[in-house]
Amino acid sequence: MVERRSLTPELPLLISESREDFNQLYAAIKQEIRPNGPIERMFLFDLCANVWERDRLRRAKAGIINSKFRAALEHLLQHTYPDDDSHGRREARELSCEWFTDKTTKRQITSILAQFKLDESTIEAEAIRLAADDLEQIDSIVASLEGRFVRLLRNVTEYRESLGQQFRAIAEDVIEAKPVRQLEGGSSKQQKAA
Repeated sequence: MVERRSLTPELPLLISESREDFNQLYAAIKQEIRPNGPIERMFLFDLCANVWERDRLRRAKAGIINSKFRAALEHLLQHTYPDDDSHGRREARELSCEWFTDKTTKRQITSILAQFKLDESTIEAEAIRLAADDLEQIDSIVASLEGRFVRLLRNVTEYRESLGQQFRAIAEDVIEAKPVRQLEGGSSKQQKAA
């Protein structure tokens, strides 16, 4: 179970997603990061949520392409008939629906496409073309999430470096019998920006 603190909310999952899978991801990243304290646990949660969302979007790309497969097949089949052949267009629509359920129809379509030096990879290419705008939007979001992931890792590093510097200064004060300084929260860069 993901450790819950008031600083780390429960990640909302889609109905198709597994809480157990998220918990496994969380445990693996936690093992890598080894968070100390609530701030680092917040960074850990944000890192896990980021990875989860990127994976979700990558799966969605495959789903979007798959959802365009029938339309792509119909479009390709329609081009095998003359432009003014309304019966051929209707047949292309019916065949494209039966492709998924009838092996005989699938062989028939494969034969039709082969006459034009086309195959199943052509159907995939057409489905990708039909989904291009949606895929581009997802790629843009994924790129944004990847940038955020890098910034989150940098924040963890800066936070730890800041604490390390403070601990070294406190240790020097103790060794030299000076008054001990108080720890400051956050990284020094974040404090300067505030």
